[in-house]
Amino acid sequence: MGAAILLLFNCSSSYETDIFIPIDVQNIPTGLIITEHPPKGIEARVRALEALAKTLPEMELRYKMDVSDLLIGVHAIPVNPENVKLPQGISILKVNPSFLTIKMEKEVKKAVPVVISISGDPAPGFEVVATKAEPSFIILRGSEKIVSQQKEIPTKPIDVNGISESFQKKIALDLLEGTEAPFISKPIHVEVQITERIVSRKFQDIPVEGKGSPYPYKITPPVINIVVKGPENVLAKLQKDKEIKVQIDLNALKPGIYPRRAIITLPVTTTLVNVKPKIFTVTIKDG
Repeated sequence: MGAAILLLFNCSSSYETDIFIPIDVQNIPTGLIITEHPPKGIEARVRALEALAKTLPEMELRYKMDVSDLLIGVHAIPVNPENVKLPQGISILKVNPSFLTIKMEKEVKKAVPVVISISGDPAPGFEVVATKAEPSFIILRGSEKIVSQQKEIPTKPIDVNGISESFQKKIALDLLEGTEAPFISKPIHVEVQITERIVSRKFQDIPVEGKGSPYPYKITPPVINIVVKGPENVLAKLQKDKEIKVQIDLNALKPGIYPRRAIITLPVTTTLVNVKPKIFTVTIKDG
C-alpha cells in the first residue's frame, strides 16, 4: 500500500520551469505589411507534471498571434496565454513581455533593376568593364514609404580585390529592412567581366636607327615621338625596358638623299596611334 501511494505522489508532482515560445504571426490583412515585427518569441513560466516537463523541448510550442483585425499604425497587443495550445497537465503561470508591439503599413509592389555592388580593386593594370545580373529586375514588396523611394536594389558587395580574370558567382540582394523580394527564393546569378586596362601612352625621343647600309649615313631628325595604345601593364614594361625599336631600311640605297618612313616594332597587343615626324631625311655618304 505504501509503495502504491508513493507512486501516485510521484506521478502527480509538478515542476516549474522557464521556456521560450516562438511567435507565429498569422492572418496578415490583404494590402498591409508588417514593418516593425514583434520579438521572435515570448518567455513563459510554466508548471507541468514532472513526467511532461521532460518532454517540453520536444513539443514545438507556438504562440499564435492573429493580426487579421489590425489596421495601419502601431499596435500594442496583450499577450494571451490561451493562444498557446498546451497539452493537459501543463499551464502557463507568467509571460514576458506582457504586450507585443507591431507596426502595420500599406503594402506596395514595384519592379526595380538589380545593381551589382563591387568592392575592392582588381589586380594592377586590370579593371571591371561590365557586370550582369540574372534576373536583372525584381519585384520589390514592402511598405509604401520605403518602396516608393527605391530606384534600384544593390547586391551584397562582391570583392574583386586582386582579381585579374572574369568570374561568375551567386550573391544575395542587399534588401532594406521592411522590404522583400517575394519571387526570389535564392541568391541571384551575377557575372563580373574583368579585363586589362587599355590606355594610351606617349614615348618621346626614341632613337631612329638605319638598317642594312654599307655606307655612312645620317638620319634627320635622329629621334621620333610616338603614341601607343594597349594594356597598361604592357606599356609600362615597354617604357621600363625600352623595347620599342624604330628602324629605317637602308638596304640597296646608294649614296644620296632620300625621304623615308620608319618601321616601328611593337608588341602584338598594342596599336600605334600617332607618330611624329612621319618622314625622315636619310643622307647616305660615299665612303
